[in-house]
Amino acid sequence: EYGVLFLFILLNRTKNNIYLMAIIAAAFLLHLYYIQITPVNIRQHDLNGIMLYMHLITLNGINIFNFNPWHMYYLFHQPLHFIIAGYLFSAEIYLWNSRTLAAEGLQYLSLLYVTLTTLIAAGIFKELKITGKTFYACVTLFAFHPTFILFSGYISDDVPTIFWSVFIIYFIILWYKTEQSKYIACAAIGFGVGVLTKLSVLMLVPALCFIFIHKLFTTRENRQKIIQQLCLFIIIAVPLALLWIIRNHILFDMQFYNIPDTSPAGQNFKYLTLQERIGDFSMLFQPFINVPEVSDANIFLALIKTELFGEWDLSLIHPIIYWPAFALYILNIFIKIFALAGCLLIFCNSSKHHPAVVMLAILYLTVWGYAIKYALDYPYICSTDFRLFAQLILPETVLLSAILAKKIKSTAFLTITVIYAVLNCFIYIAGI
Repeated sequence: EYGVLFLFILLNRTKNNIYLMAIIAAAFLLHLYYIQITPVNIRQHDLNGIMLYMHLITLNGINIFNFNPWHMYYLFHQPLHFIIAGYLFSAEIYLWNSRTLAAEGLQYLSLLYVTLTTLIAAGIFKELKITGKTFYACVTLFAFHPTFILFSGYISDDVPTIFWSVFIIYFIILWYKTEQSKYIACAAIGFGVGVLTKLSVLMLVPALCFIFIHKLFTTRENRQKIIQQLCLFIIIAVPLALLWIIRNHILFDMQFYNIPDTSPAGQNFKYLTLQERIGDFSMLFQPFINVPEVSDANIFLALIKTELFGEWDLSLIHPIIYWPAFALYILNIFIKIFALAGCLLIFCNSSKHHPAVVMLAILYLTVWGYAIKYALDYPYICSTDFRLFAQLILPETVLLSAILAKKIKSTAFLTITVIYAVLNCFIYIAGI
C-alpha cells in the first residue's frame, strides 16, 4: 500500500496536484490508522463464515474439479476473492506462525483495494472534466467516505467488488473517449474478474448497455470498428463472468443463482408491509443501528445509517461521538436528497452532460432499485447493509457535483465535503 501511494506521488509531482496528493495521503493514513487500531473481528460482518469459506476453498490446493460448494453456507458467493485471500492467509500463517496475525494481515489487502479504488476514482473525475474546487470536493467526498473506512478493516468480497466496479467504469470512459481496443479489453477483463469476485458487479450491466448503444449510434465513422470492439468485450467478459457458475452447474447441478435462507432468527422483517418498509420513519432520529438490539425497518434509513456506521453502534463505548455522528447522519440525508436531484437534473438535460455521467446516473438508479428489491426479497437486517451496495458511492459523488457545484457554488460544495471529511475523521478516531 505504501508503494502504491509513493508511486502515485512520484507521478503527480506538480503544483496542480499538491492538494490531490494531500487528500489521498490523508485518507490513506486514516484508513491505515483504523486497521492498526481495530481488530479484524470488530465491525466485521460474518467473520466465521468468511474464514470457513476461505479455508475450505483452498484446503486441497487448486482443485477445480472436486471442490463442491453446493452444501456450504457461502455457496452463493463467487470464489475469486476467497481464493486470493485464502492463499494469502496461508502464506501469512507460514510466515508468522499465528492465525490471529494472519487474519489481521488480510486487512492490508482490503486497504490496497480501497487505496487503488480512490486513485482510479480521481482519474474518473478528471476524465469527466470535473475541475477546480469541484474536483477536490469530489475526491474528498469519495476518499473520506465512511464506508471506505469500514472497508479498510473488512476482509469480505465487498471490498474488491467496489474496486472492480470503479476499474470497469474508468476503462469504459477511456474507451469511449479514444475508441482504442486496449481500453475496452481492460474493461472486459475487469468485468469478468469482477463477476468472478461477486455477482454484484452485474449491476453495471444496464449502465454499460447504455454507453455501448450510445457510442454505436453516435459514431458516424468507424462504426464497424466499434461493433468489433463490442464483440471483443463480449468474447472476453462473458466466459470469464460465467466460468464459476457454469462449472458448478455442470459438475454439481447447482442453480445459476441461489441465496439460501440463512439469516439468524430475530433479524427479519418478514411480517412487515411494504408501507412499513419504505414509509416507517419512527427511527428517523436514531442515527445508529446496533444488530440485533436496534434495527430500522425503513430500507432507505437503514442504508443511510449503515453507510456511515455499519451494523454496530459506535457510540455504545464512546458517547462523545454521538452528536458529531448525528450531525453527519443529518448531513448524509441531505446528500442523498441532492444526489437524487442531481440524477433528475441529468436525465432532464442529458444532452448537456457527458454520456459517461448519464451512464453513472443509470448505475445510481439501478443499484438503488436492486437494493430495494433485495431488501424485500430477503427481508433481514443484514439485507439493508450499505456494504452490499457500495457501488452507489461513485455515481452519487458525480451527481452531487452536477447539482451542488453548478446550481449553488463550487466553494459551497467543497465546504460541505470538508465538513463531511472532518466529521468522519473525528468519529472513527474517537469512536474506535
